[in-house]
Amino acid sequence: MIADTILPLVQSINSIFGSFISKKTSVPKPKDAVFEEFSKLAKKISHLDEILHDQSTTSIRIVTTPEQIVLDEAKRNYTWMQLYNFNVDAIYINKIYQEEVLKSYFETWEKIQKENLHSAKESFFKQKIFMLELQKEEVHGIETLEKITKLLYGNIDASEIFSQNNSFYIEEQNGTHIFIIPLPFAKQDEIFVKKEKGDLILSWLNETRRFHLPEKLRRRKISSFYYEDGKLKIYMDYE
Repeated sequence: MIADTILPLVQSINSIFGSFISKKTSVPKPKDAVFEEFSKLAKKISHLDEILHDQSTTSIRIVTTPEQIVLDEAKRNYTWMQLYNFNVDAIYINKIYQEEVLKSYFETWEKIQKENLHSAKESFFKQKIFMLELQKEEVHGIETLEKITKLLYGNIDASEIFSQNNSFYIEEQNGTHIFIIPLPFAKQDEIFVKKEKGDLILSWLNETRRFHLPEKLRRRKISSFYYEDGKLKIYMDYE
């Protein structure tokens, strides 16, 4: 982590110039105990980051409903999770209306719901999808939750990791290395890519992600990139 480099540097500067600054200003010199606490916090955050990114033990699950606006938001959330290499292994679609309820007056809603459910299955084809109908009563209490658990999972172990997806992978084609980033639901004109020293910087909408390039790609330049079938392909060649 950056804190591992910055904290010792700041602590060294503080030990050399801290007393002088305190005499000239009203800013007190931080004690070593303060830096020790920051160091402990940085280590805890680093450990938490390792846990969250360990796809063999950790996953994130997105909850949505069969409504277009909510589904679009779920897709954006999934893209952000993919961008930062968090594993999304399952999708929960909640508040699904029974077909009997949507007859006659709500017939149009029945069609819309079917289309949105179909769209969700197409969009999240890599993830396990759990669907739950709108219940007759409010869900609260142990008994009701146990009922919902049986409806959702049946005999499936809910603690299982249902899928694992990496944030990028590299392919080679005629000497050109292709840095491929799965980026579902994005658009070509929303994406900007540049190389900065040993890093690849991807900007998508208002999000920026920095990928630390492996040694074999650091001396290469970006020759082109394009977006296709939910993947951003960045072509890298020598100068």
